[in-house]
Amino acid sequence: MKILQIVKKFPYPLVDGESWAIIGLAKGLKSQGTELDLLSLNTEKHQADYEAREMLNDLSLYKNISIIDVSVRPKILSALSNLTGRKSYHEQRYNKQDIHNKITQETFEKTYDVIIAESLYTVDYAYSINKLGHAKAIILLRAHNIEHLIWSRYAIRLKGLKAWYFKNQAKRLKEYESKIISKCDAILTVSDYDKDVFKGITKKVKHIISIPIAMDTLQEPEYKTEDLPFIIGFIGSLDWRPNIEGLEWFLTNIWDDFSEDYPESIFMIAGRNAKRSINLRHHNNMTWLGEIEDSDSFLSQIDVLVCPLFSGSGTRVKVLQSMRAHTPVVGSKIAFEGLSLTHDVHVLEADTKEEWNDALKRIHSRENVDRLVLNSESYLDQYHNTNELGARVLRLIEKL
Repeated sequence: MKILQIVKKFPYPLVDGESWAIIGLAKGLKSQGTELDLLSLNTEKHQADYEAREMLNDLSLYKNISIIDVSVRPKILSALSNLTGRKSYHEQRYNKQDIHNKITQETFEKTYDVIIAESLYTVDYAYSINKLGHAKAIILLRAHNIEHLIWSRYAIRLKGLKAWYFKNQAKRLKEYESKIISKCDAILTVSDYDKDVFKGITKKVKHIISIPIAMDTLQEPEYKTEDLPFIIGFIGSLDWRPNIEGLEWFLTNIWDDFSEDYPESIFMIAGRNAKRSINLRHHNNMTWLGEIEDSDSFLSQIDVLVCPLFSGSGTRVKVLQSMRAHTPVVGSKIAFEGLSLTHDVHVLEADTKEEWNDALKRIHSRENVDRLVLNSESYLDQYHNTNELGARVLRLIEKL
């Protein structure tokens, strides 16, 4: 079986949830004996350099890797002119004729049994490939999140003109989602929650199933040295609004007080574009690491990962990564959305200042930490096994 994955940015190295989701699915499908090709956009913001390409080649997941240079950078004038139309600005940026032309030219002499669109914005590319006149491929949407929910939740926390703008974009995105998903033969969501949302959006797609992000546990995690201080960690792309918002809230409302009560503690922040994105001000015992190469090592060395999120959608891969590294997680309700995790069994959930302080104090005192870690390992084995998830996708394809 020949499968093409279409992605809107190069998925290696594994620097964010989207890349983990793409490569995890590819590994699962490869384990089932399929032949995979990758077609990736190469944008101004996410450039696939030579080293990244060679690293992905070394994984031997794909028979062919095609990279297409495109321009999708947001621009003020085009964003303003978009207000007079009916399309979402995201659709306007990605659904350009020149991009379609490059993609159809790249795939003209190739045929596929299945095309997996790894984003709402790449479904139309799959549709263009199918219109070339070759045998029609099955089109699957791999939905990493619910796009309109990200912006509608963000808009709720804003006021004035910005709130109006993002509410308007969320409404347009919801209409676009409804239109686009009707072109798919099936939808693969990352959670049961997202599956239910999509079922509420459309009745035209009969096959909507949840395929969680593949995340096998580390066989030999790099355990923390006992004589190190208590380390709280945060990891995430700091050019993404929900991460910026959550981190700034945590610094102001939780960390300043906690670091006074526990002056030996350190807060380590890992994430690209931090200094450009975050409103920096003085905080005690805080270390900025910037973008890191080895997230497994970082997560293995900290005592607890914090995930303060109040908007966004989809599965928080950093939660799974931390569980994979045997490190406990404290997060807000939205941070665990879409994951079948139970408070005080797998993770500690906190939304109010009181709940956050109580949870961090429990981790600091090592209260039930070993139990949380053991339960998390069992959870990954049950729900996020790479080979089993690949087999489930293959069984779905055979039904279509």
